[in-house]
Amino acid sequence: MSELSKILKIIEEAPDDFESKMPEIEKKIFKDISILVKDLKLTHNGKIETSLENLKIINDIKLKLGKIVVSKEYSKEVEEFVSNIPKISNFQTSTEGLQHDAKKMMTAVTKAQIDKTLESLIGSGYKQEVVSNLYNTLLTNVTTGGSYSDLTEQLRSQLITTEESPGLLSKHARTYVMDTLGQFAGQGNSMIADALNSEWFRYIGSNITTTREFCLHLTEKDFVHKSEIPEIIKGVIDGHECKLNQNTGLPLGMKEETTPENFIVHRGGWNCRHELIPVNEVIVPKNIRGKRSQKIVKDWADKKVKGGIEFNSSNLYSGNIKISKSNIIIAINHLTGKNKEIVIKVVENINKWEKYKENVPLKHDRKDFNKFNYYTLEIGNNKYIIHVGISVKTGEEIFYTVYNIKKT
Repeated sequence: MSELSKILKIIEEAPDDFESKMPEIEKKIFKDISILVKDLKLTHNGKIETSLENLKIINDIKLKLGKIVVSKEYSKEVEEFVSNIPKISNFQTSTEGLQHDAKKMMTAVTKAQIDKTLESLIGSGYKQEVVSNLYNTLLTNVTTGGSYSDLTEQLRSQLITTEESPGLLSKHARTYVMDTLGQFAGQGNSMIADALNSEWFRYIGSNITTTREFCLHLTEKDFVHKSEIPEIIKGVIDGHECKLNQNTGLPLGMKEETTPENFIVHRGGWNCRHELIPVNEVIVPKNIRGKRSQKIVKDWADKKVKGGIEFNSSNLYSGNIKISKSNIIIAINHLTGKNKEIVIKVVENINKWEKYKENVPLKHDRKDFNKFNYYTLEIGNNKYIIHVGISVKTGEEIFYTVYNIKKT
């Protein structure tokens, strides 16, 4: 089994393993609390006396509840679950090409995640939520003179998981456990992608009977380019349109705070066991990279940027090349390395071009166009000047030249 498969196995199985241990622990906690409430004073007909003595008894019980709900058995399961966090981190920090600063940051995030998970599962927040619910049940029964048998049944219903509903521990744990490891791995994947400037990803993980439509189609797609993510989180995957939540406009099950920027962390949403893994472009099948180039050209044509293409800036391409519209794909694939990346990024960001000069006459005669529109584009710390010719015959714009210049 590969290291990646081991990590996916942890993400898929560890939450279920943890939750499966809760019912037995809940039963023991119920048993311990049942012994304490036997000290309550009752009336002759089995009702709980509304008295200062009983109020003192339940206040004493409250002081003991904190230790009871963080039993040795429960603490052991929490520690075992949390031990999976550094296992995931160790795999991710071993990624080839990752620099020391990125590894250092990921190590710090790992420690923070461990602390956060421990606090969520055995810290003050956990104790307060569980203890408060149990104490409120005790207080209500004492102040209203409730039936002792009803009290024990209420405690049983609150604490013990059944087919109909989860117990207090299971309910609380499920809130934090189900998404903790998947989101933590997603945070690591995000930092790796940023550090390595990853363009390509794989959406991987096992599908089960309850796997959502969105995840089924995205795992089938497998390879994902980052430029596709805005469309993907709208539910459109290679032409297939997933059902959307009418309130969020996102695929069913996806968290409402999901954006193209944090999709790598939130992925398919609640309880998602899939991961978006950064990969090197060299492992992406050639036919998939080719489809992406075709998509770029289609989007380009849809935005009415038609005609020939010429790259004649030494900053982008060594030498002049003029290619007809039918061979634009070849032109993009002909470029290599950084130059190819720049050209593709300029085309992808066509909706961000800003016109700064219009109808500028040519200094020499051409048969295809006689005027230019000039555009600027800023991507990060880079600024580009795009020269677009105006067709003599149709008046349409013809993408002509790109210059990469320094920002001032």
